[in-house]
Amino acid sequence: MVIVSEQAVTDFQRMAELLASGVPGASTTYALPPALGTGQVTLVAAGPGLVIALRHLRYLQEQVLQPGSAQAETEVLLLSFQLRKPAAEGAAWHLATVLLTSDDVGITTRLPAHTELFTVNLAIHKSLLATWFTPATDWLRTLLAARTPVAYDTLGTPDLLRVLLELVPPRPVQLWDSFFYRFKVQELVYYLFRELAQRAATPGYSLRAADVETLFQVRDQVLAALATPPSLSQLARSAGMHEGKLNALFRQIFGASLFQYYQAARMAEAKRGLARFSVSEVGFQLGFTNLSHFTRLFARHHGLNPKAYQAQLPQRELDKG
Repeated sequence: MVIVSEQAVTDFQRMAELLASGVPGASTTYALPPALGTGQVTLVAAGPGLVIALRHLRYLQEQVLQPGSAQAETEVLLLSFQLRKPAAEGAAWHLATVLLTSDDVGITTRLPAHTELFTVNLAIHKSLLATWFTPATDWLRTLLAARTPVAYDTLGTPDLLRVLLELVPPRPVQLWDSFFYRFKVQELVYYLFRELAQRAATPGYSLRAADVETLFQVRDQVLAALATPPSLSQLARSAGMHEGKLNALFRQIFGASLFQYYQAARMAEAKRGLARFSVSEVGFQLGFTNLSHFTRLFARHHGLNPKAYQAQLPQRELDKG
């Protein structure tokens, strides 16, 4: 069963209220209703122009979080960083989502059941970002001046994962909490912006909110079938776009072509699988009929072959089926 929820909408509405209040250090915490699962959400006004939402949850059933219909604030950017840890024994946290959008972009999000989720959501006023990055690069000036929808997504980096893992453990309430969270948020924003600024400086399309929602639906289709190479022609037909426009928009938002993104996601999933399964099992699960091809591709993405990667894992337990 899938539950359609507006919980995320409520979070961002409360974030907007805190942002508008301008009261530094203001915070609120509320628990997930037991009928939905376990966990809590903490909102922190970490200073003028910055509100942080920390969501540590486990849902009983799959959730579909739909975007709200509140009036957009064009001077606010929304950032989301999400870790996931499946219920399987020995599973580790992995970085599932790193997303930057303008407030006028709504994206439907599906959250799995029985999976530990840790999400850091940020609402940041553009004027605050301008003070963090001086002098601003051309990319940042374009971002801050944008008056049309903005959307960037990335598979993440080890630096982002490290900072997020430092935020996962529960913390007792302390006087300097707003300073701690503001410092960690600046780390996250720095590593994200550093990666986005390194993307090829090619002219982009002017985005529409509907196009962004469509592109994320395409992305979800790709991630749902990592054992099968994506068909650009089929995806373009389902999206109602020409193949060239689909691939160009996909690269603009996700930083890679459809096939490059598919291969990167495939190799990220391979790393997670190798903590529990043999090399041949992981290769088969991801659609490889030639293990030599799997080995070469894995080494190209991660710098060492699958067996060498497995050998360095601490206390690994392979499921022999």
